[in-house]
Amino acid sequence: MFRVRVVGSFAVEPLGDVLGFWSDLLEWDVRWEFGAPDQTFRQWLATGDGVRGWVVLARPGDWPADPAQSITELVEAVRAAAGSAPVAVVVCPSPVADVAALEDSLVTRVAAVPGATAISADQVRSWYPQAAWHEPATDGTEPTPYPPTGYAALGTVVARTVRGWLTPGPNVIVAECDGVLWDGAAGEVGAPGVEVPEARRRMQRVLVEHVRAGRPLCLYTRGERQGVSAVLREHPDLLVREEYVTALLAGGQSAPDHLRSLSARFGLGLDDVLFLGADPVEVARLRAHLPQVTALLLPAAADAAAARLAHCWPLDAAPGHAAAAPTGPAPAAPSGPVQHIATTLATPDQIVAAVDAWRGDGFAGTDDVVPAQTATQHAVMLLWADLLSPPPRSIEDNFFELSGDSLKLVQFMGQVRRHFGIELPTSTLFESTLTIAEIAAAIEDAQVDDLLDTADIR
Repeated sequence: MFRVRVVGSFAVEPLGDVLGFWSDLLEWDVRWEFGAPDQTFRQWLATGDGVRGWVVLARPGDWPADPAQSITELVEAVRAAAGSAPVAVVVCPSPVADVAALEDSLVTRVAAVPGATAISADQVRSWYPQAAWHEPATDGTEPTPYPPTGYAALGTVVARTVRGWLTPGPNVIVAECDGVLWDGAAGEVGAPGVEVPEARRRMQRVLVEHVRAGRPLCLYTRGERQGVSAVLREHPDLLVREEYVTALLAGGQSAPDHLRSLSARFGLGLDDVLFLGADPVEVARLRAHLPQVTALLLPAAADAAAARLAHCWPLDAAPGHAAAAPTGPAPAAPSGPVQHIATTLATPDQIVAAVDAWRGDGFAGTDDVVPAQTATQHAVMLLWADLLSPPPRSIEDNFFELSGDSLKLVQFMGQVRRHFGIELPTSTLFESTLTIAEIAAAIEDAQVDDLLDTADIR
């Protein structure tokens, strides 16, 4: 049992259901405890009672008498506690104006304490800009500190923080070049032809920050090395340059083959690798053949890709470090929760809806889930996850029962054409039940038919 105490300058008990949801989803054996806002900082962070970590939710605007002195006292309490267990201070969005300087001071001073981390209010807003942070009461009652979406966002920030304590961050990042670092195929259009919009630069800033923090960055391309090298050297808008790249994985090998070689070359475990990909077929191959690798599929649109990367929780954790290991069963496929969270649990409204459903009947129906086994099944599941809500959980899920319609079916067919190079027969669309298992089988049959026709074997 990993005991975490959550304390704050406002009522924190409403976080209980949100944190319970995340514990169940991620299979954590965590006991959440909540402190009262009227306690002193020393009481908040009292050591010696078996607590394995503290999260402090602070709003300097709640300390009107002498906020500067309150910050000093909080930092000293953090310093005393951080010697025995990790402490995180989350500066929460405040309804009080003109507190930015106080918030910045708190973040800077906490970040300088060994064993402590600080998350700024700006970072919280950046992760969850959709949250309604301050909502006045309309029935004459005393307003709660935050509406449900605000508490959902803060609870998720707490969960992200604790995940960094429990689970080591990846020791190496492997990013696909085309579709992740830039728009366009470097091998076809060369350095002048690829585009690097601002959203791609935001993603590159994240990668460069991790390189500077000591996390190696490798690049993967299905094309030739020369085209990518030229872009890295010559493109004026690129932030990721050759000096930041530990290895360029290029040539005819698939992503799984390259990662096996990379693992052997650097003595890495495959579970040390985070793969950021734009091609659902490549990500699916990794899911099927190297499930130890954490793989995140990013959307084709640059803005959407940057937004999804912001919710890649493994990038929150320090490389190769965890404060403690959770007890209980580990997830069978690390990539699944990462993709699921970044795709369908990335906004406060999504989280509120998921917590409400969990509160009603937990994660019902998991016994009926048939997981993807083949690379094609994984690929179809990834494509559906970007089109449908709710996303698929089982290969027996039906397209139309997951909000699919004729327009989404046309979009899906276009993706099949683009990524697999085949046209599905009309009979598949109108005579089958349109489950992932049936669609994947139809794709594989069509690929075999194309191969036979090409080889003129029929």
